Amino acid sequence: MRLSVDKIQAGNAAENVPVQAGDTVFVVSRDENSFFVFGEVKKPGAYPLEKETNILEGITVAGGFTDKASPSRTRVIRVGTTGQQVLEIDMNDIIKRGQRDKAVRLQANDVVVVPESFF
Repeated sequence: MRLSVDKIQAGNAAENVPVQAGDTVFVVSRDENSFFVFGEVKKPGAYPLEKETNILEGITVAGGFTDKASPSRTRVIRVGTTGQQVLEIDMNDIIKRGQRDKAVRLQANDVVVVPESFF
């Protein structure tokens, strides 16, 4: 379910949607020049979007991967006028295999998610 902040009524719990285990909450910036990096990076947060920032540069700005990261399962979540799009990115293709063409260019309000490794 996708809700606008305008639909959430502060102070009226009956009209709010409860957040449940496993839910993901995205707070989209009104600043059209930001992207977000979350998960297993050293400095998760919001960052200014430069003109040609790609996913590798975005992760680098966020301090790089932690030792618990699973680079092969990195995702970019992009919300546009047609809805939400999830791009699955194997960062090993870019970093270890030199496939720079797979380093997608980030767009305003993109959310990069680096999951934790299972091992």
